[in-house]
Formats: sequence, structure tokens, C-alpha cells
Amino acid sequence: MNLKSIQLYLLSSLLLVFIVLLYKPSTAPIIKSKQEGLIALKLDKELVNVLAVGQQRLLSSFFWIESMLNADHEHHNDEKDMSALYYKYKTIVDLDPYFYELYYNGGIYLSIIKDDEEGATRIYERGLSIYPEDYYLLMNTGFHYYFELGDSENSQIYFQKVLDLHSKTAPTYITVLLAKMKAQNEGGLEAARLIIYETWKNSPEDSPQRKKLFHRLYAIQAEMDLECLNNSGAKCNPKDIEGNPYILKDGSYVAQKPWKKFRLKKRKNKN
Repeated sequence: MNLKSIQLYLLSSLLLVFIVLLYKPSTAPIIKSKQEGLIALKLDKELVNVLAVGQQRLLSSFFWIESMLNADHEHHNDEKDMSALYYKYKTIVDLDPYFYELYYNGGIYLSIIKDDEEGATRIYERGLSIYPEDYYLLMNTGFHYYFELGDSENSQIYFQKVLDLHSKTAPTYITVLLAKMKAQNEGGLEAARLIIYETWKNSPEDSPQRKKLFHRLYAIQAEMDLECLNNSGAKCNPKDIEGNPYILKDGSYVAQKPWKKFRLKKRKNKN
């Protein structure tokens, strides 16, 4: 690549960044967040690719890094629209539809940290349109529907695909969970613990979603352990998952750190 090509490459990249930051057409309203760094815009897919002038891969990576650096932990409370972060993610996959890391980690972030249920659903669905047989996207989508949306019916579809497409590697607890779902029973804490553990294990180190998933894991395991210790007392875990022993207090075993029971969200009725 000669000097002129490099200059053109950098100029076109900077031009798109400038346009994305300042472009304010009436058909592309600005979506603002109190703490989220760059402003996100509702940009049309075709417009994004025209402005990218051949630098889609570079710009998608730039926006992904920016979103990871500046994304806040503020819950999304607007039921009429998706979060600003969703529109950043949408711009990235409009530039590069095969950006697997965004579908995997971005979907989890929108679902668990931002509570942007609709935004996460759209990201997962788009990811599966590109990678329809991917084990982790199917698992995470099933997780999202079951734990975040309280939608057992749709979660069964994705967990069943995991079993159909990955029968040799799919964990046995998915079979148990599906059977309980179909019997219209709750999946149970043990199945929830195993699914959340797998999602936690595959989340990036020190990421906010990994930390939040760990809090859920702690709560589930503590509830199971304390139920065992305070009732049967036989073959129970004497320590929490951080290695701290449960202690006797007023005649009952308790954890040394505060925790809240984890329960599935109730499915919202859509009118």
C-alpha cells in the first residue's frame, strides 16, 4: 500500500467517524445515554455501508472497542425503544455482519447488564441468522428467553436445537431442563446453576456480565447449601463457592456475605 492509499484510507475512516458523531438527520434520531461516551444514532444499514467507503472491517472494530470502553452499567428503562448501546451494536453488525464476538458478548451484555430485553433479542436473532448452528449462541439465546424474559416456550426451541445439533457435546442437564419445562414445571435451581455456570465460565474475565453472573451463582449455591445444612445436614457443602464456611447463627446456618434468592423473571404480557 503506497502513501497515497494510506492517506486515503485514514481520511475516509476519519470522515466516517466524523459523520457518525455529528450526523443528525430527522430520520435518524439521536439516542443518548447519561454515561455512554459516544452518541449512538439510528443509522440505516445502507447509509452506514455507503459512508464506510470500503473500511467496514476497520470501523466495526473501532466501534466495538469504543463500546467496550465506554458502555455503562445503567439499566435500560425505556420500554418504547432499545438502548443507545443496542444502536451502537447494530451499526457494528451493519458494517460487519460476521462479527461473532459482538453477537456472543454483546448479546449477554444487553441482556444481563443493560436489561435491554428487546435489544438483546434482536442481536441474538441476527447472530443466529448468520451462525444458525452455533452452540454458544443457541445456549445464550435459550438462556436469555428463559432467565431474562421468563419465556419458557421460546427458550425450549433454542435448547432443543442445542440437543438436536450438538447431541454429543450438549450437557445432560439441558435434557433434564427441557423435560421439566415441557411438564410446565420450573427447571429447578440445579439446572439454573449449571446453565448460569456455563455462561459465566465463557464470559470475558473481569467483565461486568461475568461479575453479575457470579452473584447469581453464589445466590443459587448458597440457597441449595443452606437448605441442605438446615434440614438434612448430610452430605452438604460446608462452604460457599468462595471458600468461606457457613456459620451457625441463632440455631441456623447462614452465609457470611449477604445474598438474595435468584428466581426467574415473570414473562411480560404484550398487548
